[in-house]
Amino acid sequence: NTCDNLDFLSQNPGIYSLKDKFKGKICFSVAAGPSLNEAWDILKTYQGRIPIIACDTLVKPMNDRGIYPDFFTALERDPIVADFFRGQPINERTTLLAPSLLLPESWKCFEGRKLSYCATPPYSVNLDLLHLGAVSPGSSAGNLNIAMASWMGFETVIMIGHNLAFAHGTFESHVKGTIDKNREAHRSEEEMRKMATGGKVPTQDGESEVYTIMEY
Repeated sequence: NTCDNLDFLSQNPGIYSLKDKFKGKICFSVAAGPSLNEAWDILKTYQGRIPIIACDTLVKPMNDRGIYPDFFTALERDPIVADFFRGQPINERTTLLAPSLLLPESWKCFEGRKLSYCATPPYSVNLDLLHLGAVSPGSSAGNLNIAMASWMGFETVIMIGHNLAFAHGTFESHVKGTIDKNREAHRSEEEMRKMATGGKVPTQDGESEVYTIMEY
């Protein structure tokens, strides 16, 4: 994918302009976990006053509520990322932060400012992409939010929707209103237990990795 994106990446300014730009300040990191359903009013109240970094899954839910984050992040090499962006208006203050290996269609479908970074530094040398900068975001867009907040120098990160467990009672894994109905499906307790790990707190596989990256 990085090779397919080379024309775009060679002209992209990368993320160095954001390095420590918000040093010592506070931001929201918004992931797509179900607890976000209880926090929309908070984000609506503080947008424009406290910077918001949000995951790609939330483009439509945020547009539907008139919430316009300062940054969206995208991580996955999956066609659904383009679907999250396709046909969605992007506010002029919003910038996409994503790795060089994002699918070309995903870059194309995002209709706002875009800054890329190299998630695989050795390739940045061989492909002359050192100007982009490099971060190690881990395995989820929520972790990328945290990595980018650190890169930008934020001292305090208020985490919303970073659920490590299914929603209580409904056993949803994601917030309502995305285009991916499977992610926000209500599950029975029996269905949840078939797909859950995490011991006393039922969650999805990968929980330990996500938690370790946040802790680090």
